[in-house]
Amino acid sequence: MKKILCTLVMVAVPAVAFAAVPQYDVEKFCEGLAKGKAAIYNACISMEQKSYDDLKKRWAKIPDKTKEFCGNIAKGMNSYQSFIECEKLEKKAAKNKKSFKR
Repeated sequence: MKKILCTLVMVAVPAVAFAAVPQYDVEKFCEGLAKGKAAIYNACISMEQKSYDDLKKRWAKIPDKTKEFCGNIAKGMNSYQSFIECEKLEKKAAKNKKSFKR
C-alpha cells in the first residue's frame, strides 16, 4: 500500500508543480536592471507584465519539460521575459534537432 501511495504522489507532484504560472520577483529584477533609472524600471515592469499576461493565457499548453527547464532559468533571473525567450529557443531547437556525425 505504501508503494502505491508513493508512486501516486510521485506522479501527481509534477502536475501540481506546473499547475499555475510561477511567481518571480520582477521588481527585484527590474530594480537591478534599471540601477535607479525610472524610465528603464518602468519599461522593464511593462515588459514583464506583458510577458506574464501572455504566459498566463498559454500556460496550460506549454509542455511540462519546457516549464521545468525554462522555469529554472527564469527563476534564477526573476523574469517572465526570460522564460518566454527560453521557450522560443526550445521550440526552435525542437524543430531543428541536430545529429552528431562520425
